[in-house]
Amino acid sequence: MAHIEVTETHEEILEYWTDERMAEAKPRELVLRPEPQGPHPDAQD
Repeated sequence: MAHIEVTETHEEILEYWTDERMAEAKPRELVLRPEPQGPHPDAQD
């Protein structure tokens, strides 16, 4: 997961996302990594 610095206030973000912008917005395409095969390295027996 990426870490970003948010410079806008909560109010500025809400003002940006008008009904028109929300209607035009397209979801990001998420690429999920395949689950590793075998036991997790931190697994306790």
